[in-house]
Amino acid sequence: MELFKLQERQSPNVSHIIAKIREEECNKSKISVKKGTLINKLKEIELNVKTNLGDYHPILLDSNEKWIEYCNNIGENDIVSLDTETSGLSFKDQTEGLAGVCIKSIGQTEAYAPVGHISSITEQPLSNQVSKESIKQGFDIMNKKHCRYVFHNAYYDLIVLKAILGYFPKVYWDTLVAAAMLNENEPHSLKVLYDKYVMEGKAGVHKFVELFDGIPFNRINPKVGYYYSAHDCLMTEQLYLFQKPYLTVGTEECKVCHLEGVSKVFYTEEIPLIEVLADMKWRGIQIDIDMAYKLKEKYEKLQKEALDKFNEAVSPLEDKIKFYIKQHAGTQLEYPINYNSPVQIKILFYEIINTGVIFEKEPTGTGKHVLDKILTSPKYENTQLKKIAGALVDVKKYDKALGTFINKIIGLAESDKNHVVRPDFNSVRTRTGRLSSSGDLNIQQLPSHMGDIRNMFYAGDNKVLILCDYSRQEVAVCAAVSGDEKMIQAFRDGIDIYSHVASLAFNVPYKDCCEFNDDGTTNKEGKERRSKAKAIVLGE
Repeated sequence: MELFKLQERQSPNVSHIIAKIREEECNKSKISVKKGTLINKLKEIELNVKTNLGDYHPILLDSNEKWIEYCNNIGENDIVSLDTETSGLSFKDQTEGLAGVCIKSIGQTEAYAPVGHISSITEQPLSNQVSKESIKQGFDIMNKKHCRYVFHNAYYDLIVLKAILGYFPKVYWDTLVAAAMLNENEPHSLKVLYDKYVMEGKAGVHKFVELFDGIPFNRINPKVGYYYSAHDCLMTEQLYLFQKPYLTVGTEECKVCHLEGVSKVFYTEEIPLIEVLADMKWRGIQIDIDMAYKLKEKYEKLQKEALDKFNEAVSPLEDKIKFYIKQHAGTQLEYPINYNSPVQIKILFYEIINTGVIFEKEPTGTGKHVLDKILTSPKYENTQLKKIAGALVDVKKYDKALGTFINKIIGLAESDKNHVVRPDFNSVRTRTGRLSSSGDLNIQQLPSHMGDIRNMFYAGDNKVLILCDYSRQEVAVCAAVSGDEKMIQAFRDGIDIYSHVASLAFNVPYKDCCEFNDDGTTNKEGKERRSKAKAIVLGE
């Protein structure tokens, strides 16, 4: 019977089982790392954070009671620096992926309240965190004390806090906006500004991606992450204290630097605008999906027709193209020509057609300016090159309409249960101070020459979209501020300001600088002169 005796089973203890499960769960984690295991990477991050920030002791508010106590200890009318940490940068991350809230009041040590940190092993919420209800209760306490909130890039944080509080907290100061108004010609990252103006270059700049290697912040243990998070509020407070004298009328700094006007714009225009822009993103723009798909069908048909014309225009060169491919092993050229390949278009223009130099500054260029030169220059009239260029412009136009706008808008709208798109709006990202749009959809770049694309936007039931524009606003302001008599007189006479400037610049009669003749036909030379004058007037 010894032959059939089974080997005794070895039972591992409970600790061994738990350790094994954790190891397996770690290996299955949704978070991937480039090298090693996630646990080892998190240990490395902990070491990096403490090494970079040195002997630093913020507060970890890891219970509802600690958070409420901190808020209760804030004084009346106190300055409170705030920052939020989220799992990512998308609107969904802002509204659903809150990791925690950083806070710093004058006279109190900076602190971090974890809210939504998740175990990278079990994928479950960590214990010892602050509830969203307590976060709201803390803001109620601060609001009753009339606290003044300071942010760096409040536009982002307002969206996050709106999702928790149900309202946008009032912004008293935004160090990002202030920095852009004080000096638009430098980076406006919090860490860069803090290092330059507060620490005079002695602090060094440590970026989040460098410390955490791309792992979402809500997966970092709060006992490690709070060192980094809380420090942001300290930097925001110190940067605010540095900036404030320069944007406060009556101080020596504001007077010496002649910033009284800038200060007024900062308080009365820029700060209130932050909440307006945040509300625009929060509300978003509703999309008429049915209309969007009708436009998609229309532009796909136009794109196909344009592509057929392009291929037809290229077809007489088929033998030359195939011979070139045969003679040049490994060439990127193919037939039919890929209209989206600059390399293939370059070979077609300059080696197959052998057109010579089209645009002097770019002897082998294929961009829009090159195509415009081909289409407008008498030299290329009635040539195969012009037929190809014309068809190429059309197919690229419809391709962009579909790829950059129609298909993208449909994708973004269908990812939202209410079919809403939420572009970002930026008040201080441009050097000129103009409002800009960014993010998944640059709403300001919708093509005006394909106006029906805008029919996708839906105001909502019993609402309307209003199209309005300030006519020649910039030039009118320029005339008023400069006191230029000739510009002012042009406005008084009701004549086109750009044609007027062109007339003065080119020393020709006003009518020879107008876009249209008296009979309504296009004045080609006048239109060109007016365009040049407009570019100069509106240029930086």
